[in-house]
Amino acid sequence: KQLDPMRTSRSGAALTIRLIAAGTLVACSGGEPTVTLQTGSDPVTLEVTPAELVFGSLGQSRQLEVIVKDASGRRLAAVPVAFSSDHSEVATVSPSGLVTAVGNGDAQIAVRGGRLMASVPVRVRQIPATLAKVGGDGQESTPATRLLLPLSVRVTDSLGVPVAGAAVSFAVAEGAGVVDPDRALTSPDGTASTVWTVGSAAGVQLLTARIDAVPLPAVVFRATVRPGVPARISRTSPDSQTAAVGAAVAARPTVRVTDGYGNPVTGVTVTFSVAAGGGTVSGAVQTTDSSGLAAPGAWTLGTVPGVNTLVASAAGLPPVGFTAVASVGAPASLSVQSGDGQRGTIGVPLPVAPAVLVTDRYGNPVPAVSVYFSVVDGGGSITGSPSSSDQSGVARLQQWRLGPLPGINRVRATAVDLPAVDFTALAIAPPAQVIVYAGDAQVATAGTAVPVAPAVRVVDAFGNAVAGVRVSFSVGAGGGAVSGADQVTDSQGIASVGSWVLGTVVGPNTLQAVVNGLSPATFSATAIAGPPTTLAAATPLDQSAPAGSTVPVPPAVVVRDVYGNPVSGVSVTFAVVSGGGTVSPTSSITDAQGRAAAESWTLGTSPGANTLSATAAGNGITGNPVIFSARGLATEGFDIGIRFVGAVEPTQSQRSVFDDAASRLRSLITGDLPSVFVTLPPGSCGSNAPALAESVDDVLILVTLEPIDGPGAVLGSAGPCVIRSAGGLPLVGRMRFDTADLTWLEGDGRLAQVILHEMLHVLGVGTLWQLQGWLVNPSYPSSPGADTHMNGPNAVAAFDAIGGVTYSGGSKVPVHNSAVPGQADAHWRESVLLTELMTPFLNSGFNALSRLTVSSLRDLGYSVDQSRADPFAIAPTLVAGEGPASLPLEFVRDVENFPLLVMDSRGTILRVIRQDKR
Repeated sequence: KQLDPMRTSRSGAALTIRLIAAGTLVACSGGEPTVTLQTGSDPVTLEVTPAELVFGSLGQSRQLEVIVKDASGRRLAAVPVAFSSDHSEVATVSPSGLVTAVGNGDAQIAVRGGRLMASVPVRVRQIPATLAKVGGDGQESTPATRLLLPLSVRVTDSLGVPVAGAAVSFAVAEGAGVVDPDRALTSPDGTASTVWTVGSAAGVQLLTARIDAVPLPAVVFRATVRPGVPARISRTSPDSQTAAVGAAVAARPTVRVTDGYGNPVTGVTVTFSVAAGGGTVSGAVQTTDSSGLAAPGAWTLGTVPGVNTLVASAAGLPPVGFTAVASVGAPASLSVQSGDGQRGTIGVPLPVAPAVLVTDRYGNPVPAVSVYFSVVDGGGSITGSPSSSDQSGVARLQQWRLGPLPGINRVRATAVDLPAVDFTALAIAPPAQVIVYAGDAQVATAGTAVPVAPAVRVVDAFGNAVAGVRVSFSVGAGGGAVSGADQVTDSQGIASVGSWVLGTVVGPNTLQAVVNGLSPATFSATAIAGPPTTLAAATPLDQSAPAGSTVPVPPAVVVRDVYGNPVSGVSVTFAVVSGGGTVSPTSSITDAQGRAAAESWTLGTSPGANTLSATAAGNGITGNPVIFSARGLATEGFDIGIRFVGAVEPTQSQRSVFDDAASRLRSLITGDLPSVFVTLPPGSCGSNAPALAESVDDVLILVTLEPIDGPGAVLGSAGPCVIRSAGGLPLVGRMRFDTADLTWLEGDGRLAQVILHEMLHVLGVGTLWQLQGWLVNPSYPSSPGADTHMNGPNAVAAFDAIGGVTYSGGSKVPVHNSAVPGQADAHWRESVLLTELMTPFLNSGFNALSRLTVSSLRDLGYSVDQSRADPFAIAPTLVAGEGPASLPLEFVRDVENFPLLVMDSRGTILRVIRQDKR
């Protein structure tokens, strides 16, 4: 029960002590304590007021009043009274009876008056009278953070004395924060504290403190939560709006800047900038207000319909964008789109129907605007009015038919609140004739444009110019091309082609100008050759003739332009470069075919190479100069010409080996053969053989150095390809050598033997035996091991002379009979002749060119000197068997069996002999 701090007794009645018989002092009122008094004392009653003391505050005092009476009830004076407290830590009493509360608890105050005694109970219970804030109020913080200072209250009683042990409860009233602890007992100094973690919402947050079970007003603490650092910028106005071009959007783009808890942040600088669509923004830089909001003064869209974009950005934050669609504005202008200023035939619809363009004030096309057309002059007619403008802002008539009389026709186009637009057209009589006006009979370089663009004039039946007539130009003879082929006659009735480029071939060119229903007009031009660009030989580059004589074909060149047309009038100079000799004349002018020729080229008097240059006047001509070559031939004896063809050239040392081999054969063959002028197309003597047009004396060998099958195996191959009709001896032959073997054969010292072997095949050894009837019992393709032999009488006699008299292995002279392609039927038998040069294997050591092989040349029809053969003899007893260690010349083919072209002395090919592929 709460006590009234000012209450000092239960009822306020006095405590009365009365003296009873037998010396016993008893209480005068029921239930009150009694005291004992000595018998015979005068005082008989002792009254103490109040009878009980209850204190609610420390330091509170109350005066006790004591009255002593005698037996007759009279108040006695001057009776000494004494006071004492049994618990002075709870209550003290002064000598005068003033009781003071000093601590919570219970005590008894003893009162003594004479022989009378009384006891007054004292109860001290501090009652909280005030609850006051002593610390932590009015702090500032950021969202969801613990306040720096604790919150403290002090509880005091009515006299302001701290109350210890009072239960104080703390609770968040606004802001959803957290308090810890939420209940605390006051300390001896009357204080209780807690810690407050404020909520995340910005603004004023409240916390209350109450004393449990005491109806005192709650104490309220306030904390102000300031927003945190800016964390997000977001839109608060519509993201997408629509406004006319050049107008401001209705709702200003607005953003809110908040911290991480969504609290608006004031004072943040926000910049608004146009990102797309053009347009402008006023008040582009703004500062957020107390609600975290910022908006520009206005956002005016661009002047072109479409999407516009505005971006709002603040330092350190991802920007946000606003979009708005700029729609076309109101119609502001009506203008001619097409169809004005035409010329047409009376009573006939014009080719282009009038059309207008409707735009807003920024020139944007405006759709869905009704446009009304009307005929105002000329009496014609229209169809398709009114017309609504399309998405391109264009409204057009379907047709405008001109009136029945020549003259001006006019149509007017109108739209609501817009100035009218007029279209005019000239009605004329129909065209009757197309006349050449300019650009006929011109001359220009092939492949270039004529200087004057061809033009025609279209007139009516009375010779009046007809404008607006479509004219089509097209190329006729000569090729070439035109630009601007489709034209319309101007006010003078004239139409001109863009350009006329002549064809690339020299000669006449034509161009036609056509108008529907009329006879065309035709232009002519002559294409002439352009400046010289190439110089090329017109006669063989390689010839031969006896030293000191003229070549069979005088050198000639042809000069052409970039398109290959011959160029006339170009000066060409001929000059001897090497070999001596003379050329006549030394200069010549190209003719209509672009050809310039020397009348004669006389070779030097010494056999060997001669060269002649032909140079055209002018710089930058491809192929300038052209070099002609000719070989001066010895006037007596047999000559072998060697010419390297193909991509690989021999080294100088290899070339010397070829020359030595040719010289070796010239020393054996003594008879000269008639020269023949040979003319052959490319590929006549093997796949990559060049064309030939030259005099050959006595045989020409084409040599190719090329990869065949790698080192070893096939070393080379050879054979004739053109033979003489008289006697059947070769004119032209071919030799191939594997580039993979040349170096090591040369280093091994056997390259000369391989070359000599292949040259003898070209001259007919082994390759012409069967054709001339000297080969008996061929083994190829199906008779390996047959007794194949060569029965030429000179060869047989030579075989006997070198030791073959006693030969018992078959008929003479034995020929290799393995039936292996490239070996069989074209070589002396290896097992018998061993190291003779013309066996199919290149043996170790020296391989002799014996009198047997030289005599076989005599059987073929050559004049020979046997004394120049290499010494050679075979074993006394001759049987078929294996020879010494050897290196095969080739395992696949050593002999090339080209189709043989049979040529007479005038260079005419009489027939072709197809050989088997042995």
